[in-house]
Amino acid sequence: MKPRAKTKHGRDRTDWKRLRAMTEEEVLAAARSDEDARPATESELEEFRPVPMVDVKAVRRGLGLSQAAFASRFGVNLRTVQDWEQGRRRPEGPARLLLAVIERDPDVVPRVLGAPEAKAGKVKKQDIHVVPHPAGGWAIRREGASRASARHETQRAAIAAARVRAGRERVAVVVHRRDGSVRAGAG
Repeated sequence: MKPRAKTKHGRDRTDWKRLRAMTEEEVLAAARSDEDARPATESELEEFRPVPMVDVKAVRRGLGLSQAAFASRFGVNLRTVQDWEQGRRRPEGPARLLLAVIERDPDVVPRVLGAPEAKAGKVKKQDIHVVPHPAGGWAIRREGASRASARHETQRAAIAAARVRAGRERVAVVVHRRDGSVRAGAG
């Protein structure tokens, strides 16, 4: 169902009784006389380039983002992303254009949408730190986070888990010693 033209007060501006009384030729002539709704010429039609279909899952995985993170970062509904990836729906019109932009330059979208981190330039991904856990063992913590996202008995196990996560998210691993100083070249 197509949206109806409405006034700023929400009322439909279409005179449906008058429109139904018009012949097909009269409707076409009225449409052609309207400067805002004139059909494209043949030369204008030749200039149009279709937006290519994008493999949403491949783009999302290439960015190392979960479906939820992808949806949040680019202002798309999570359910829509799931539907696209599982083939229940296909991106159309503006969504295809947005996905083509994301595929070509993913940092431009958050910058245009006004994400706070993007205003100063590229969105900075937060590194993953392996730090001593106060209750013993070793913790994995995202840069700037106050709480650990995982805890391991040994530093080696924590580093291995951090490397897996960092590989998916394309960030660095920073390994700390028991005294809190950073180990050189351990990540």
